[in-house]
Order: sequence, then C-alpha cells, then structure tokens
Amino acid sequence: MKITRKDGDEGRIKKENVKNEKLRNELCEKEKRFVKKKANINCCKPFNVNGFEVENMIETTSDKNENLVKKENFNFRQMEDAKIKLDREFPEASGYLRNKPGNLFKFKVRMNKLKLLSLTYTRDINESECMEYSCCFNLKTGCYHFLPSKYQYIVQSASETSEEFFLPTKIVSPLKTKAFKRMKLDIQEMSDDSLSVLLWNPDIVSREREFKELPSEAEYMFKVFSPEMFVEVKRKLDNKTIFSTARGALIASENYFEWSFFLNSMELMGFDELHLKEGHKLLINNEFSSVVPYVIAFDREHKHYHAVKFESIDGPAELQILHSNVIIIRQYHSSSFRIRIFIGPEYNDVKKQIMKHLPHYLPKDSWSYGVHFCQSTTIFNETETILDMNHLLDDANIKSIPFDSHCIHDKLTALVISRNDTETVFDSYNEVVEKLQENNKTLLLHVSFNLIAENTSDVYHQAIESELFLKDDEGVNFAGLYGKNQKVFYLDYFMKSREITDILLTPRWLELQEFLNLTQGIFLHKSFPFDGTANKSLDYLNDFNFKPSNIENYVRNLIPLNLRLNEDEMLIHQLNNYGRKQVEIFETLNHENKFCVTDSYRDDTQCAMLFREFKPSWISFQGIVQKSVFYSLIGMSFYGAEVCGSNHGNIQEDLCIRWYQFAIFTPLFYVKSDKLPLKFTKYAERIMTQAIGPRYSLLSYIRMHLMERQPLLKPLRFEYLDLSEHIEESTKHQFMFGTSLMIAPVTEPLVVELELFFPEQYFEFWSGAAMPRNTSHFSLVMHDIPIFVRAGHIVALNLAYESLSANEASLKPFFLVVALSCTERFTCHSEGKLVVVKNILEFRFEASENHLNITIITENPSKSKNTICDPERLVSNEFLLAKIYGLDEFKPKYLNDYLSLDLNVCDDADWNKTFSFLI
Repeated sequence: MKITRKDGDEGRIKKENVKNEKLRNELCEKEKRFVKKKANINCCKPFNVNGFEVENMIETTSDKNENLVKKENFNFRQMEDAKIKLDREFPEASGYLRNKPGNLFKFKVRMNKLKLLSLTYTRDINESECMEYSCCFNLKTGCYHFLPSKYQYIVQSASETSEEFFLPTKIVSPLKTKAFKRMKLDIQEMSDDSLSVLLWNPDIVSREREFKELPSEAEYMFKVFSPEMFVEVKRKLDNKTIFSTARGALIASENYFEWSFFLNSMELMGFDELHLKEGHKLLINNEFSSVVPYVIAFDREHKHYHAVKFESIDGPAELQILHSNVIIIRQYHSSSFRIRIFIGPEYNDVKKQIMKHLPHYLPKDSWSYGVHFCQSTTIFNETETILDMNHLLDDANIKSIPFDSHCIHDKLTALVISRNDTETVFDSYNEVVEKLQENNKTLLLHVSFNLIAENTSDVYHQAIESELFLKDDEGVNFAGLYGKNQKVFYLDYFMKSREITDILLTPRWLELQEFLNLTQGIFLHKSFPFDGTANKSLDYLNDFNFKPSNIENYVRNLIPLNLRLNEDEMLIHQLNNYGRKQVEIFETLNHENKFCVTDSYRDDTQCAMLFREFKPSWISFQGIVQKSVFYSLIGMSFYGAEVCGSNHGNIQEDLCIRWYQFAIFTPLFYVKSDKLPLKFTKYAERIMTQAIGPRYSLLSYIRMHLMERQPLLKPLRFEYLDLSEHIEESTKHQFMFGTSLMIAPVTEPLVVELELFFPEQYFEFWSGAAMPRNTSHFSLVMHDIPIFVRAGHIVALNLAYESLSANEASLKPFFLVVALSCTERFTCHSEGKLVVVKNILEFRFEASENHLNITIITENPSKSKNTICDPERLVSNEFLLAKIYGLDEFKPKYLNDYLSLDLNVCDDADWNKTFSFLI
C-alpha cells in the first residue's frame, strides 16, 4: 500500500523517527578480558550451523577470490572454489564469511559445496562494523566468527546408576558469572503435532524428568546431538529441520542466560511484530507484560509455517535476530527454560496447535463488545469526577455519544479501600451509577490490587502487621508514588500470595460488594508495579551483570528491580509475573464470572487483554495495529488497546480520528476520558462518533468469528498464499477482517490517497463500487474508513448506525451485503452465514443473479426459538434489506437501491426452512 500526501505538506510533517539502536556485542567485548595473547577468541553470537561444524570459516585462501572482490562487478560462479574446510558433510547452510582482505560475503552451502551469493561489503571491516554483525574482533585476525560456539554444554554419559547431565564447556561466562555446574534436558511430546524442549538446573529446580514414548503417528522427529548438546526437530512431511539450537551459544550461569535458536526460515514474525527484521534487537515486554512470546516462521518456497513459544521469560529479556535469522534470547536470570514447538505445516494447523494451549474467552453479554469509557486523572478529585460524569450523562450528550460502560474513575476502588467508611463513598456515587443504568449503560469497575496507600485505614495497618510489602536490601518497605502525590506500598505476590488473599484481598473484596452488585464487569488495571517518582536514580542497574538493551527507558517508571523477594531472588527475576500473579488471585475472587479485563498477559486467563502504556504517536499507533494483528494470528480472542494512546496531555486530532477508525475492528474498544469525542473540536467529535456506528453494525460479524475461533485480523498473505514478496510488501497495511472483508487502516498523517492491491474482485463496502483487480488508487478524506467486501461473500450486519449502545444495536434488524462473483456468461454466486449460537442456531445465505436464499440451520428448534424470539432476547430476529453488489451492468437499479426482505423468522413455525427472494 503506497501513500499519497497533500502537495506541499511534506516539509511540514513532523518526522517521527525511531532511532535505530546501534547493534552491540557486549559479550564479545567482555570476553576479550579473558583471552591470552595467543589464544583464539570465541564468538558468542554465531551465524550459522545446523548440527555441523565449520572450521576456518572466516578466511578464503584463493588468490582469485582476492582479486575478484576488488572489482565492482564480478561473476559469483567463479567464486565457488573458495576453500572452506568442512569438518563433516551436511546438506545445506548459509551465513557470512570473510576473506583475507577483510571483505564480508554472504554464502550458501549445498551438498558440501560452497557458493557465494552476494558481496555484502567491498572494503575492510572495522571493529564497529564487526560488532554490528554480532561477530568478534581482534587486531591480529580482524573480524571473525567461530563455530560451534565454545560456550556449550556437553553430554556426561549416563550409567545404569546415574542420570544423564550436561556439563558446561566453560566454567565462567563472558560476563564473569559462574556457569551452572550441570543442566538437564527433557523433550516432551505434548501431542502428535507439538512438543516442548525443557532445560533446567537440577540444583535449583526440583522436578521429575518426564519420559514419553514418541507417538507412532507423530508428525515430527527429534534428535539430541552429542558431545555438544544440540537439539534438532524435523518435520516428517518434508523432512525439513524446523528447529535447531546448534547455531549459537548456550550460557546458563548465575544471573545470566543465553540460548540461540534457528527456525530454518528467513521470514519470521513474533513478539507482537509482523516482521522480525534481520539485525533487529528488542526488549521483550517493553509494553509492560502484554507481549505474547510466540514466533511464527514462514517458508515462502513451500508455503509452510511452524511456530515456537518461549515460556520462561520471567524478567526483562533481550531478543536479537541475527542476519542469518538466528534468534538469541538473553535474560538476567533463568534456572529453567522451556520452548514449545508447533509443527504446522499450514497456517491453520499452527493456529489450531497453539489454540490447544490458549483459553477461549468469549464474553456472553453484548455490551462487552461495545465501547468502554473511563475517567483517569493523575490526581483523583471527587468533586470534579462527579461533575465530569454529570456532564457526560446530561440529556444532550447521553443521546449523541454512543458507549456501553464507564468506570466513573479508575481510582474509585482505591478510594473505597483507603477509607474505613465505605458506605459514605458508595452514597456519593450511587446517583451516577443509577444514571448510567437508566441509559442502558453499565459500570465497568476498575480494581487495582498491587498497592496500598499510606493512611490510617485498617487495610494499611493489616498489611504492615503481616509484612505483605516488597522490601529493599535493608528490609524496609519500599514506598513509591501513585499519580503525583499519593505515597503507596507494593504487595509481595510471590512470597505472600496466600496471606494477601486471606488477610487482605478477600475482606476488601467484600467491602466493595455494594459496587460489585451494580457492575457487570471488572477491569484489573495498573497490575504492573508503576512508580510515579520523578528523577529517581537508576544507578542500581550497574550492579547487574547483564542489562538488556534500552532497559533504562523501560524501568524509568517502575519500582526498583533490585527489591527483594527473598534472600536469593530479586524482583528482576520475576518482574513479568507480577501482574500475572494478581490476575491469578483475582480469578479466585471473581466467583460470578463477571466480564473482566486485564493489562497483564497470562496464557490461561479468562479475561480480555488491554494494551496500555503506549505514547499517542503515529509510530505507537502503527505498533498497535501490528500487535492487534499478531494477537489475532495466534488465536487470542479478546483484546484491544487504549484508543489514542495512554499518556495524558495534547494529542494530534487526526491521529486520534484514525485510531478510533481502526479500533472498530478490534474486539475490545476502550477510551480514556481525555480522549473522548467531547474533548476534541466539533469536526473531530462528529467523525469519531460516526466511526462507532460501523462498530455497532459489525458486532454480529465480530462475535461470529470469535465464537468460531477464526482470526479477526490477518495479513493478506495468510489468505492469498501466492502473493510475491514485492506485492506482500506493498500490502503490508492491508488486512483481512474476518473471512469476507478487507481493511486498509490509515496509519500515517495527511494521507489523501492509498495505492491498494486487490488479489481478486472486491467491492467498496459502503458504495458497492467495484475495485479494479491488482493495483488500484483509492482516494479518501478524513471520515473515510477503507473497507472492502470480497466477491462471492455475503455479510450480515445490524442496521445500527444511530444506536447508542451495543445492547440496542444487537436488536436492530439485519441487512445483508451480497457481493456476487460473476462469470463472463453472467452466472453469479455468493454465500455466507451468520452464527447466532454455535452448534445451536445459524443462518446460511446463498445468492445467484436471480435469487437470494436464507436458510435456518438448527438442531434444537425449541432452544433456537427461545434464543431470538423471546422478549428478553439478545439478538435480532428480523432481516429487513439486502444490498446487491456486482449486478451494475445487468441490473443497474441495485447500484443505489435495496432488495426488500421484510422477514421475521419468528413468524414462521417451520424452523428448518429456506426463505427465497427474487432479485
């Protein structure tokens, strides 16, 4: 998708550049301190190896090669005789090599023959450039790389009376930390299409090793090589190695862990990014524990997929993608590490394999799929809060702004808990809650369990007496700031979770009961340990042997990572689990299974996931789009982001408009009070409010896909496997929305035209205009939301453009968008469905150039009738209109007209019937 901006505006656009962090190689730098004068230096970040060893890989001795590389243009075929000594035969490999003049080449080896593919540099490589390639540098040898890495674990053969252990090849890591003296490895076959690799230190982690016989029908094979301990997994279908640990170091030591993985694919997506670029380095969980630790690998040649999940990233960690697409995970501490491998080979296979291990969270109430507002201010002022709520709920606004829930204030429950007089607080806000309910809105109560304010309340004194707070090195309770001026203490969920639940949270939960009785949903927010203290010192980070890249920016708004959990463990070891622990405790209190939202990712949670702590910028917005699509790809069901970002203060109006327009396509739609339509100009308010109309119309479509666990968002290549790399690059901002629609969210400022690619016939969703196949230029203005319907598909929508809530919208009659796929001989066809309740009731649609059929499909007519014919029903039972696309040349009246249906399915006694309409 190419973007055209307004003429003359280029110079006025404020560029939002992300500074590319210069790739460093801290391990190699520190390793030099251990090197004796004549000793070889080992590179700790290898490029290539697949169960094989390569010696002298960094040099070629052919004079012909040295002469050729001096020429600007040369024949690669003449380079095939470069002399590389191979320790043993192997089928293929790829990577980089350097010859004597210092030129770096990309190479490929097939059947033990080396072929140079491209000249990466035609000049000597200095130390800085060498480090950028994650190689090591020495003044004598220059830039080089040694394989296999000298940092490995080797097999200690097991006897009949002893277990098998793996011993380190180096007793000291490059960071001067002591290597764990022994490690154990366990390969666990979870099913015939997935397995896990578990590595752990038996001196720290006590567990029984699991031995399982490989199922005969398993779709994979695995092997553990020796003496160096390398794990390799092959897919039986194509005999392809899809996972290997042979290409890099394994360093397991006190306070530092590193392991390398190769997925045998040059196209990777994962950790919430749709393209993990070569040479890319990122800090895992820099969005405060909402990152999902999956990587999907794509083999473009065979159109095959497989995936891995990294399960043991408990603290801040660093992920690096080398230029050979080797993945390196580094973290401060890990006594055990588990990887799950999903075999594929098709994307749908990978999705199903992953979803076996993910919960299917599907809220039952329509309002959950609507729009959620929440007031949030740095300082909680009760008077201003009530005034703001009354302003929103006055007659003029409540009848013009569609939304479904409100939190009143995200610090409301903190106020309740900090006082002993709960009744007084409840009485103050009861009138506001009643007003919400009168207007078909609900209270989405925000609860924060991770901190307690310093005051005279019973809660505070009970927590002090029971020693429930996190402490510093001297055993003093750590105090931070909530907002700008509220001193707070942080609960220790790791050592005191049972005491916190029994002594503190359960009684406090009962105190909130009056509010809980009025709400249908709960948001467990601020679950990460934030600290609003300004200009705090980060000097403590210097005490850590290893610091992930950009860690300073990551922890600037958090409590210190060196707070103690016990004598041996600090918060940095478990930081990413802090929010997850609270979710776990909360779910034990949520006995009524109310709709719930959390901002901490947890595999088995039964709550919606909200992405938070994003700046209100175009770069952040683009990241949110990618993150939303990746969540959808792996099968996460209910998720969304804070619309327009998380920070308070000024925000670009056009950015917020475009964010609203994208949010209608995500399951969770959440807006803070300073980003409400009322806070902007009348022009922006109108466009933002209008964007919510299509959201309500699409509720049944969204709910159906979530019900069937179909991806709501996915890149085009997952639907059209034959897209070329060039086309795929040009369509990176186009996504399938369900099975029948395509969207092209606008993620840059001042856009007036999009260059889109249509692999087959599509129609503009609102007008029915046929889009030219292949490349098309699409003009748009600020209120346009680019949506297109696929020829051959029928989509059912609610006539809900003017609805003020999701509950109201769900009861509006359906209308059908029928996009016909026609042949040159004018025979047309399209089909679709609307699933109301899975395995109980659905409607199927089928159309030709002459007729439209609606068929009721049910195995339980009585239950189905109760579902949509009862006065208290939650969905509509009427089909009012159909709009037909694709008949312009033959029946022009349907370009701007509708086919009247006027069907109420409850009027007919036959519940396995087809209703036919002439076109």
